[in-house]
Amino acid sequence: MTKPKKAQDIPAPQNERVQRHVNGAIFSGELNYDAKEFTVTKIKNIPAQSVIKHRQLQAIRNYLTKTKGSQHSYTITINDQIPLLLNTTEVEQLVNELEAIDELLH
Repeated sequence: MTKPKKAQDIPAPQNERVQRHVNGAIFSGELNYDAKEFTVTKIKNIPAQSVIKHRQLQAIRNYLTKTKGSQHSYTITINDQIPLLLNTTEVEQLVNELEAIDELLH
């Protein structure tokens, strides 16, 4: 009787892309290429758990890009409980990170 292989011992199919970790100044998390989504695991240095679909990511980026000149700060709510204020510089960083994530998901 042969011993069953562990998941890490089984090579991934050649045509299947694996997840990739992204570590940004504002958002950190895992890209899932197959599902076209980004799982946020940290916002700044605060642990979080939220899945953002590719189209949602694009909508957030477009909104921030269109409105960044009209506001001085934005508030993100982490885990539906912790409000986190982002200043103008942090909003710019977030837009850049969202653009980079968007490019990686294409």
